[in-house]
Amino acid sequence: MTTHQHNQALDSAKFEVFLHKGEGAFLGSLMCSMDINWNSKIPTACTDGLTMEINPDWFMSLPEMTRPTIIMHELRHVGYLHILRMQGLNHKKFNFAADYVINLQLKDEGYSFDGSSPLLDSQYRNMSAEEVYDLLPEPQADPSGGGGQQAGPKAGAQRGCWSDDPGDTDIEVPEDSAQIEEVVQAVHAAAMAQQRTGYSSKEVEAISEMIRKRNQPVVNWKAELHDFAQDKARAGLNYAKRNRRYQHVILPARGKRGRLMEMDFFFDVSGSVTQAMVEQMIAEIGYIHGVLKPKALNLIQFDTSIRDVQTFRAGGNIDEIKIHGRGGTSLECVAKRLEKHTPAGAVIMTDLDCPPMRHVDGVPILWLCINNPGKTVNQGRLIHITV
Repeated sequence: MTTHQHNQALDSAKFEVFLHKGEGAFLGSLMCSMDINWNSKIPTACTDGLTMEINPDWFMSLPEMTRPTIIMHELRHVGYLHILRMQGLNHKKFNFAADYVINLQLKDEGYSFDGSSPLLDSQYRNMSAEEVYDLLPEPQADPSGGGGQQAGPKAGAQRGCWSDDPGDTDIEVPEDSAQIEEVVQAVHAAAMAQQRTGYSSKEVEAISEMIRKRNQPVVNWKAELHDFAQDKARAGLNYAKRNRRYQHVILPARGKRGRLMEMDFFFDVSGSVTQAMVEQMIAEIGYIHGVLKPKALNLIQFDTSIRDVQTFRAGGNIDEIKIHGRGGTSLECVAKRLEKHTPAGAVIMTDLDCPPMRHVDGVPILWLCINNPGKTVNQGRLIHITV
């Protein structure tokens, strides 16, 4: 049961956010866009980017000087887009990595952790969450049999983000992509508010750049899909129908309304793939799916074999994308799938760090070669991009 005393303590901690010398406008704006609720069913505190939940008994057990630290910590998870950056990674392991980064920042800024049990280790100072993630051990099976996973500073560490409870995590992933986009827009608005003050931290600038790149696909898809259509036309197929929204673009279509048909988007998930590549892939398929609205967009992950296939239908959401594989690279599995399914068009996003793919008849192909400008292909159009 919460009382006036609980709410007064929370309001006092929230007020401290606006007084932050560096990111007060950023974090304050972000906090105003969120609901902050009491929840006695969680061990400590957590956020999904849209709401923040705090265990009232645990919060009141903390010294008054520590309570603002909790609010600042959870807000930085949201503001630094950890909910987006953890896509394709082990969530608990990334949660721990992000905690190490945030807690060192807060400690260096003079915030108190008295009364709490944070993940704090000076060896990770000045690292990004991704860099810390790579240094943490792989998750261990939950010995309690609950099906969970453990990850932490030591293999098999039994603890959580704020306490010794191994189930205590403080990043909850939103249920669907629409919620994630709502978080991204709130962070973008908060970053703009910070920039209007005339002072912006390197973290806020980095987040602003991340959002800009994420919302801006590298490829001019209208022009490239025009080429796909022309390739198909040369093969003897009829693509006279136009999409009414894009009269100047000939799109592969059939039926009365006209719509881009099934399209395959192959993404190389070999060991050389980076988080930047994953983010760029999301930007490209997001544009195709959201703006050009194919009847079906198949996201196909591959390394030496096909690792995962997700199909996104027109009108639906792009749900959470988890990266599978991380082995070597071979394009033979791609060629076999193209021969078997013959989609209207195929995009293959890879660093081409492997032998070239043999020729496949009947499918127009657009290659997005990442960070490897010297590579060539045997067929299709090749675009070199840097991420």
